[in-house]
Amino acid sequence: MKNKILAGIMALCLVGSVVVIPESITSLVSITANADSTYNDFKYVLNTDKTAVKITKYTGLDAEVVIPAEIDGLPVTYIGDDAFKNNKGLASVVIPDSVTVIGWGSFSDCTALTSV
Repeated sequence: MKNKILAGIMALCLVGSVVVIPESITSLVSITANADSTYNDFKYVLNTDKTAVKITKYTGLDAEVVIPAEIDGLPVTYIGDDAFKNNKGLASVVIPDSVTVIGWGSFSDCTALTSV
């Protein structure tokens, strides 16, 4: 795996216009390459096969937040890294059963959070 990544980076440096992305990290690239869409106070992206939603940011000011189980008919399965970070007014959040991954620091520095 490391050799494939290194080979891809070297090919990019030598040729300049060739990008080699190992299949195992393609999904990560696709998630980060998507532009955020908006649903109410949530920013989100679709996964690579467009079958699920990842919440990337909450922009609202509500003290009580209910994360939707679906957005545009697709299940919300992931809360991204730092999605709610520094939301000092967030006291309560309801996370639907559809969410299977909560990213690193998703609720860090939410100092008023007392109920999940």
